[in-house]
Amino acid sequence: NIFSFNKNKAIKNIETNSYVEKVKIKRSIPSKLVIEVVERQVKFQLVNNENSNNYLCVDDKGNALEMSTEKKSNIVISGYKTQDVKYGEKLCDQDLEGLSAVMLILQEAGNNEFKDKII
Repeated sequence: NIFSFNKNKAIKNIETNSYVEKVKIKRSIPSKLVIEVVERQVKFQLVNNENSNNYLCVDDKGNALEMSTEKKSNIVISGYKTQDVKYGEKLCDQDLEGLSAVMLILQEAGNNEFKDKII
């Protein structure tokens, strides 16, 4: 029975995945549930100078997605300050300011057709 399904609990469970930005669940009569998920994408990878084999994957809003040994982005930024990284949550303010500066540089470079020469 789709009416006994706890929609809010399911949304909270799905949102525990750091790659999930937003979830909507709709009931479709008579017996279907429609689940819509907006997924975060890796925009940058941060490398801590102490351990250059591990990349912290971050989306365009500064949310930490996962730690990876695999390169998933063309944009790798060396050094970050965030301690006790929690996946799905934002980086510290100092790192967010740095990411904003990088995004601004990339935007300006793209506007001036230099983007391919920077990355």
